[in-house]
Amino acid sequence: MSSENKADYPWEISREVERLQKQHAWVQRCLDSKIVFAPIPLDKEGLRILDVGCADGVLLRDLKKQVSPSAQLVGADIVEAFLPASERGIRFEVYDLCESPREQLVGAFDLTHMRYSILGAAKVGYQKAIDNLASTAAPRGWLQVHELDFDLTDRPNVGPAWRDVSNLIAAMFDGMGMGSDCIRKLPGAFEVAGLENVTVHSVDLPMGKLLGDDEAAELSWQPFVITIPSLLEGAKALGVQLPNSTYENLAERFEKEVKEKGAMFRALVTIGQKPAAIQQNSAFVPIPRRISSAITIHLLTTLENMAEGNFVDVEALLSNLTLDEKVELLAGQGSFRMTGLEKHGIPALITSDGPHGIRGRRSFNRMPSPMLPSATGMGATFNTELIHKIGSLLGEEAKVRGVHVLLAPTLCLQRSPLIGRGFEAFGEDPFLSGTLGAHYINGVQEQGVATSVKHYAAHDQSDNSIEDNVVMIERTLREVHMLPFQLALRGSDPWTIMTSYNKINGIHVSEDPLLMKEILREEWGFKGLVMSDWFGTYSTSEAINAGLDLEMPGPTDWRGKRLSIAVNSRKVSEATVDTAVKNVLNLVNKCKAGEKSGKAPQSDTPEQRALIRQLVAESVVLLKNDKQRLPIKNSKDLKFGLIGDHVKNPALCGGGSAEVEPYYGITPYEAIKEVVGEENITYTPGCNSFRFSPLIKGHTPPDSDSEGWSVEIFGEDPQENPNTKVLVSTTAEKQLVDVPESYHASLPTKFYARAKAKYTIQESGKLKFGFSTSGKGKLLIDGKEAIDLWTSQPPKTDSTPCFNRLSMERFYEGEFEKGQVLNLEVLQVNESLSGGVGTAQTLAGRVGIFELYDEDQGIKNAVELAKKVDVPIVITGLSSDFEYEGSDRKHLRLPGRVDELISAVLEANPDAIIITQSGLPIEMPWESQAATLLHAWFGGQETGHGMADVLFGKVNPSGRLSLTFPKSVKHTPAYLTFSKADYDIVYGEGVFIGHRYYEMVDREPLFYFGHGLSYSKFEYSNLTVPKEFTPAADHQMRVTVDITNKGAFAGAEVVQLYIHHADSSLQRPVRELKAFTKVTVDVDETKTAELTLDKYSLSFWDQEASKWKAEAGKYTVILASSSNPKDEIARADFALPKTFFWKGL
Repeated sequence: MSSENKADYPWEISREVERLQKQHAWVQRCLDSKIVFAPIPLDKEGLRILDVGCADGVLLRDLKKQVSPSAQLVGADIVEAFLPASERGIRFEVYDLCESPREQLVGAFDLTHMRYSILGAAKVGYQKAIDNLASTAAPRGWLQVHELDFDLTDRPNVGPAWRDVSNLIAAMFDGMGMGSDCIRKLPGAFEVAGLENVTVHSVDLPMGKLLGDDEAAELSWQPFVITIPSLLEGAKALGVQLPNSTYENLAERFEKEVKEKGAMFRALVTIGQKPAAIQQNSAFVPIPRRISSAITIHLLTTLENMAEGNFVDVEALLSNLTLDEKVELLAGQGSFRMTGLEKHGIPALITSDGPHGIRGRRSFNRMPSPMLPSATGMGATFNTELIHKIGSLLGEEAKVRGVHVLLAPTLCLQRSPLIGRGFEAFGEDPFLSGTLGAHYINGVQEQGVATSVKHYAAHDQSDNSIEDNVVMIERTLREVHMLPFQLALRGSDPWTIMTSYNKINGIHVSEDPLLMKEILREEWGFKGLVMSDWFGTYSTSEAINAGLDLEMPGPTDWRGKRLSIAVNSRKVSEATVDTAVKNVLNLVNKCKAGEKSGKAPQSDTPEQRALIRQLVAESVVLLKNDKQRLPIKNSKDLKFGLIGDHVKNPALCGGGSAEVEPYYGITPYEAIKEVVGEENITYTPGCNSFRFSPLIKGHTPPDSDSEGWSVEIFGEDPQENPNTKVLVSTTAEKQLVDVPESYHASLPTKFYARAKAKYTIQESGKLKFGFSTSGKGKLLIDGKEAIDLWTSQPPKTDSTPCFNRLSMERFYEGEFEKGQVLNLEVLQVNESLSGGVGTAQTLAGRVGIFELYDEDQGIKNAVELAKKVDVPIVITGLSSDFEYEGSDRKHLRLPGRVDELISAVLEANPDAIIITQSGLPIEMPWESQAATLLHAWFGGQETGHGMADVLFGKVNPSGRLSLTFPKSVKHTPAYLTFSKADYDIVYGEGVFIGHRYYEMVDREPLFYFGHGLSYSKFEYSNLTVPKEFTPAADHQMRVTVDITNKGAFAGAEVVQLYIHHADSSLQRPVRELKAFTKVTVDVDETKTAELTLDKYSLSFWDQEASKWKAEAGKYTVILASSSNPKDEIARADFALPKTFFWKGL
């Protein structure tokens, strides 16, 4: 190194070498003295390598030149000089966290002992600190952000001592204030690295003064460590209240716990950039200047607040916050992130979509989640206790991911079976939906995680529902579409409610004071937060004045400066803003308190898997068992013919925001093979049932063996300028070509994406590729254009994937040989070419592939197989190709030639077992041919096991239809007023929704609501109903009945109680479900089922009185196995001697 260059650096190389040597010895002393936080690799040789920052990096660059002068110099290579070969193996990324913190991927190398780690630097105006590391000297006074570590299991494994330490540090940091704008940008960078649940803290601390070193003081602040004794002393000095009993013998307990537990779940704490007037105290142990970031503080990501009582002082904050700060809290900060104010100690809460799992805070490279059956399947269990447990499981999974608010459950009703996202709701009956919803909410929130009950209200179409104006009388609104929410609030205390997209009687719900203020808050007493659905806010003053607390997502469209202006111009009062802010802060307190509630959360445990498997099996509905073919006995002596493409590719979930990435997915083929052995199975698909080309699987980036696409983002067309700069380079670890949400803020308005992958042909033959895109795009195969959606696109005549924002598909056919490796390339630009195709920055491309299959021959093969095997089983149905958010179905038929396939198989072998999958009802023109028929919904990750458990008798089926299955879509109550025939959607069916309609018009459906068979026979006896209901709103009446199992199998019976009011002064449904319970009964055992009736059981909405009315007269209790009048089992009358009115819950 020349002498003129040496002057550019803050320290000489010899000093740096000496510093590294001293640092190594100092680290050893820290570890020997029971230092609280140590880096993941306890191998001391690994500690020194992570000291790559601005000045350090430049110096290490020259150190590397001494070791290997010819080496290429990038951030990763700098570190590699000090990295033992044995410590390489897992991906490590280096990011530039300057002005555009999520913009530039700088380099990568490997480490075996950590999953991810980030090195970076941040200072406003210093934009290429790492990118130009080889030629740029470091300025003084910048922020170092070095390292983020996770253990390889990616699971929290903590005990009480670790939580106590985390609590203590969190409380101290919150008391001292949090840092700069750079710090706020860091979570986006963490998302890039694929990390969940990252909480970033910074401390504005004058480390130079603590060190007593003027030179160090000029260099801003350095990393430091905290010992447990000094931590306790410092907490006292800062006035942090400590429950002494909790922190007794903390150091000893912590040391013991570390040895016993081993790996822990950790995240980085960094040091702030600007000085703060904080007095020196003994909590902070100075470290020699510029000590390695490998010993900066690591915190548990799901920090627990140690303080007693509230996390934030709501009233004090309302007095201290400026108007602009208050307004900032009333809109989201990102896609799934609420806004926090670090300097006031207000954290940003994280939300996540549900209701069938935890989707996570991003779509790009999502973390896996448990995938439950569709909510309609959960509804089919009629099991409140099980749904409570499932809610608790979801709450625990949310805590693992750092999610504070689960956007679930969905309590809207399926007014029509055509609604695209109807699979997200429990069922068509308001009592069933509200009752199960309350148990779901209680289960989630007992884990300290908020629910956001949605979509309030009457969100009954999915296709562009922001334009829909639902027109109905108040009685219909109250008795049907708002009743599930009312019942849920009565049986639980949801912390948030989400408004729907649509209008009701001319006013958008998110602007309707009747719904949000008068009914929800004043009448029902709701004390929580009201948030909009995503992009479901349409105004500034109207929305907040009506009671909408929070606009989601961020950045804001309608709040921010607009709301500040509205307050200053007196269109909105500051008191109204304060009320909304108070609701936000109260939610913060509940969620932060929830972080310390219960045991340490776990994920994907054997117990959780077993619970989900139970849920799936209980959701399966045995529709027909005419020949008693089920359960299958002596299975290992039989030959099975498995027919249908759902055998190996089942429908696990519907599409849209409810779709999650499952930990695994058990197919029916795998589950049946476990029982009977693969040697006894023959499989044929028969015909295809997909709508869009099945997404490509098994593709890998050009330089990797992991599934996914390499993705590069450019500011200009790389076709026209091959040398254009790469703005972003990342990997999409998924089948879809996608752009990470984390990059959106730093991308230009118009950008180009190029995705590459290699794909190996599995079998020789004719294959067909399908491609659809948002914006414009093209697919190249081996460098040649195969599909062009860049220069032209087909007219959009039907719904498409990805929330209905992709183009129509185009196709490419070719002959390919087994083992042939194809180089696939997708080029896209977010520029509009045709109507109805999205061009937002969530640019997406979909590449599918399938074999060109002779379906005539396929159906013949299925028929021949059905004839020769002992047990033919057809498994088919719908999938997320047909049921997804942003689109509604046009009919109820099964796709393609599936009906033809089923009919042909049944004609060949009438004993064939038919299993259908869908989230909502389907037509079954072949139903009369089938003697054995089951419906299995979208089954989630345990789909195959749930089916097999029922087929082979491991589980006695107890599922009951949560929706009526009509014979034809023309028979449904909303047939004439569903779809986009008119923007005014008139609910002409009134209160006669679902099963209520069929009995009212004397039209028999295919299968009634509540229908489902068992392998057992249950007898009812000793129905006991009081003769009179006391006319009081708080009165409850107990009904009992004995259930005896007369069958050969233990099983569960769903007792359904319907009420009939013959003397009503206005037209009411013939029977209304008002109570249900599930009773498990052993063979020859008798159990007493108890059901409760209350004011809801008797009442209707009186529009003239604007109250609920329980009208005097005779009422009939009807016990039945379904809503079918023929399934009535027992009945008894009781009287209400006097009419009474009521409001509220």
